[in-house]
Amino acid sequence: SGNSQPATWEWQNPLPTGNPLDDIHVFDANTAVIVGQAGTIMKTIDGGITWSQKESGTSVWLHSVDFADNNLGWAVGENGTILITTDGGTTWSSQISNTTDTFYDVCFIDGLTGWVVGSGGMKNTIDGGLNWNYMPSGPGGYTCHFIDSNNGWAGSSGVIYRTTNGGLTWTWAMFYNSVSNVINSIYFI
Repeated sequence: SGNSQPATWEWQNPLPTGNPLDDIHVFDANTAVIVGQAGTIMKTIDGGITWSQKESGTSVWLHSVDFADNNLGWAVGENGTILITTDGGTTWSSQISNTTDTFYDVCFIDGLTGWVVGSGGMKNTIDGGLNWNYMPSGPGGYTCHFIDSNNGWAGSSGVIYRTTNGGLTWTWAMFYNSVSNVINSIYFI
């Protein structure tokens, strides 16, 4: 036809995206960030009525997202991917993890102290992600949650671990008879 405007395509169904989504961080009744397959990061500021796609700079599967406050957050995924945002999830940049392990979860207690857990074990940072170091006895697995700089939990196949010294040592907190019982999420309020 005679229209000189280029065609604009808009995703129709399913909403907000066709990519599988793995994790969400909810800030308040209106604002949330979700992450998922193919480097998907999306944000809503109207309670989920509309979602805007954010540029992640990666095409890997992102498995987890966590924020230390309303601006500072991290997303993690396959191939050792660790992303950071300082503007509430609008823009993202990479942090160096020095591994190709898959990270399944990220948890921060403040803007400096955080952990990632995945296929090769657990790493932590005490400088906001500038440096990530393997925890010598840190369990590999799928989830982690810390309530302060000392007390945390991690879950893997059939086992929940607990630390009371920031991840330096871990003990079994719970054991299931079958390793097929994958612990996908741990959270304490």
